Amino acid sequence: MENLDIEKNGLKLSEIYNSPMVDLVCSIFGTIYPPISIMKEGINVIVNDFQEKKRKQFCDIILSGQACITSDKVKDVTFIVELSRTIDVINRLAQNDKVIYIAKLFKKEFVEAKEYDVDRYEEYLHRLDYMSLKEIDLLIDLYNYEEKNSKPNHEEWYDFKVLASKKYKISDDEVVSIFDGLTRTGFCRQSNMLFPSDKDIENPFYVTTYLKKLIQIILAP
Repeated sequence: MENLDIEKNGLKLSEIYNSPMVDLVCSIFGTIYPPISIMKEGINVIVNDFQEKKRKQFCDIILSGQACITSDKVKDVTFIVELSRTIDVINRLAQNDKVIYIAKLFKKEFVEAKEYDVDRYEEYLHRLDYMSLKEIDLLIDLYNYEEKNSKPNHEEWYDFKVLASKKYKISDDEVVSIFDGLTRTGFCRQSNMLFPSDKDIENPFYVTTYLKKLIQIILAP
């Protein structure tokens, strides 16, 4: 089986891009159509450059280290369909930051995996697609906070809210509203603690195992 192991075969990234084996994969990335006017040409140059940077960053990550794309994967319909779906998501991103998370997810679930869990990948991809970068970062912050302090009680949750509001320059109420909205993702939940002596005490939010599995992928070196 021929492969594109960049460490074993000593291939440069530019050689991988130009390799006949991955022509089919690279063709999915597509190109922007020729401009009609000078103004449109200028806009297209900017957009095309932005899109190319995102796609190159994606390729750099999924082909990093010992990663390889085998000829079997290139011929695999599931691999091609999910790659196409992923590139479509990346093309719609207005910021580059989420490219890293999505690329690491694709690398783990399709480049490195021998068997694909398509349902899990599409669930995670869908969530990374529609969540804002701030929402993702807040979830990661809460995850890291819990790693150091365990699942927050109401006092620790208050401390976390203060830290988050300062970091993102938003109010405590906005922090709560964002996490309340994020419960729809299954990535966090609000505790059902009861404080009968004080109705103003707020039940804390905490991250789920579902999120922890994703974070272990997207924050991996």
